[in-house]
Amino acid sequence: MKKYKGIFINLFLFFFSLFSQNSFAASQKEGWEQVYAGYDRTCVVKDSMINCVGQNTYGESLNKKFEKKIKQVALGKSHTCLLDEDGVWCFGSNGYKQINVPSNLINPRQITAGNRH
Repeated sequence: MKKYKGIFINLFLFFFSLFSQNSFAASQKEGWEQVYAGYDRTCVVKDSMINCVGQNTYGESLNKKFEKKIKQVALGKSHTCLLDEDGVWCFGSNGYKQINVPSNLINPRQITAGNRH
Protein backbone atom coordinates (compact mmCIF):
# COMPACT_ATOMS: atom_id res chain seq x y z
CA MET A 1 0.00 0.00 0.00
CA LYS A 2 2.87 2.40 0.76
CA LYS A 3 3.97 2.17 -2.87
CA TYR A 4 0.63 3.56 -4.05
CA LYS A 5 0.30 6.30 -1.42
CA GLY A 6 1.54 9.01 -3.78
CA ILE A 7 -0.91 7.99 -6.49
CA PHE A 8 -3.89 8.11 -4.14
CA ILE A 9 -2.89 11.48 -2.73
CA ASN A 10 -2.32 12.86 -6.21
CA LEU A 11 -5.67 11.58 -7.50
CA PHE A 12 -7.38 13.13 -4.50
CA LEU A 13 -5.72 16.50 -5.20
CA PHE A 14 -6.60 16.26 -8.87
CA PHE A 15 -10.27 15.49 -8.29
CA PHE A 16 -10.45 18.06 -5.50
CA SER A 17 -9.17 20.69 -7.94
CA LEU A 18 -11.74 19.58 -10.53
CA PHE A 19 -14.60 20.03 -8.10
CA SER A 20 -13.53 23.38 -6.75
CA GLN A 21 -15.78 26.10 -8.09
CA ASN A 22 -13.49 27.66 -10.70
CA SER A 23 -11.63 24.65 -12.00
CA PHE A 24 -14.76 22.47 -12.21
CA ALA A 25 -16.36 24.95 -14.58
CA ALA A 26 -13.15 25.08 -16.59
CA SER A 27 -12.91 21.28 -16.79
CA GLN A 28 -16.50 21.02 -18.04
CA LYS A 29 -15.88 23.73 -20.58
CA GLU A 30 -12.64 22.18 -21.78
CA GLY A 31 -14.00 18.63 -22.07
CA TRP A 32 -10.79 16.76 -21.21
CA GLU A 33 -10.38 13.62 -23.32
CA GLN A 34 -7.63 11.65 -21.55
CA VAL A 35 -6.44 11.28 -17.94
CA TYR A 36 -2.95 10.01 -16.99
CA ALA A 37 -2.06 9.19 -13.38
CA GLY A 38 1.52 8.75 -12.22
CA TYR A 39 3.41 8.31 -8.98
CA ASP A 40 2.95 11.88 -7.76
CA ARG A 41 1.02 13.79 -10.42
CA THR A 42 -1.98 13.49 -12.72
CA CYS A 43 -2.41 15.01 -16.16
CA VAL A 44 -5.43 15.64 -18.36
CA VAL A 45 -5.26 16.15 -22.11
CA LYS A 46 -7.50 17.62 -24.78
CA ASP A 47 -6.25 18.05 -28.33
CA SER A 48 -2.98 19.97 -27.96
CA MET A 49 -3.41 21.08 -24.31
CA ILE A 50 -2.00 19.29 -21.26
CA ASN A 51 -2.70 20.26 -17.64
CA CYS A 52 -1.01 18.50 -14.74
CA VAL A 53 -1.35 18.74 -10.97
CA GLY A 54 0.97 17.31 -8.37
CA GLN A 55 4.73 17.25 -7.87
CA ASN A 56 6.64 19.75 -10.03
CA THR A 57 10.15 19.85 -8.55
CA TYR A 58 11.84 19.48 -11.95
CA GLY A 59 9.22 20.99 -14.26
CA GLU A 60 7.58 17.62 -14.87
CA SER A 61 4.01 18.90 -14.34
CA LEU A 62 3.07 20.66 -17.54
CA ASN A 63 0.37 23.20 -18.16
CA LYS A 64 1.00 23.94 -21.78
CA LYS A 65 -0.54 24.13 -25.22
CA PHE A 66 1.42 22.43 -27.99
CA GLU A 67 1.15 23.12 -31.70
CA LYS A 68 -0.04 19.59 -32.56
CA LYS A 69 -2.62 17.19 -31.09
CA ILE A 70 -1.25 15.16 -28.17
CA LYS A 71 -1.65 11.44 -28.81
CA GLN A 72 -0.21 9.95 -25.61
CA VAL A 73 1.43 10.93 -22.30
CA ALA A 74 3.83 8.88 -20.17
CA LEU A 75 4.61 9.86 -16.58
CA GLY A 76 7.93 8.80 -15.10
CA LYS A 77 8.92 9.34 -11.50
CA SER A 78 10.26 12.86 -12.07
CA HIS A 79 9.74 13.40 -15.79
CA THR A 80 6.89 13.54 -18.29
CA CYS A 81 6.97 12.57 -21.95
CA LEU A 82 4.34 13.11 -24.57
CA LEU A 83 3.79 11.97 -28.12
CA ASP A 84 2.25 14.35 -30.60
CA GLU A 85 2.09 14.50 -34.39
CA ASP A 86 5.66 15.91 -34.52
CA GLY A 87 7.29 13.29 -32.29
CA VAL A 88 8.25 12.83 -28.64
CA TRP A 89 8.82 15.65 -26.13
CA CYS A 90 10.08 15.13 -22.57
CA PHE A 91 10.29 17.48 -19.58
CA GLY A 92 11.51 17.28 -16.00
CA SER A 93 14.52 15.70 -14.32
CA ASN A 94 17.35 14.59 -16.58
CA GLY A 95 19.70 13.12 -13.96
CA TYR A 96 19.83 9.80 -15.83
CA LYS A 97 19.39 11.28 -19.34
CA GLN A 98 15.75 10.14 -19.26
CA ILE A 99 14.41 13.15 -21.15
CA ASN A 100 16.95 12.94 -23.98
CA VAL A 101 14.90 11.85 -27.00
CA PRO A 102 17.02 10.08 -29.65
CA SER A 103 17.47 12.31 -32.70
CA ASN A 104 17.11 9.33 -35.07
CA LEU A 105 13.65 8.35 -33.76
CA ILE A 106 11.32 7.83 -36.74
CA ASN A 107 7.50 7.67 -36.54
CA PRO A 108 7.08 6.67 -32.88
CA ARG A 109 3.66 5.14 -32.19
CA GLN A 110 3.76 4.59 -28.45
CA ILE A 111 5.78 5.82 -25.47
CA THR A 112 6.36 4.68 -21.90
CA ALA A 113 8.26 6.11 -18.94
CA GLY A 114 9.45 4.58 -15.70
CA ASN A 115 11.42 5.51 -12.62
CA ARG A 116 14.58 6.60 -14.48
CA HIS A 117 13.80 5.85 -18.10
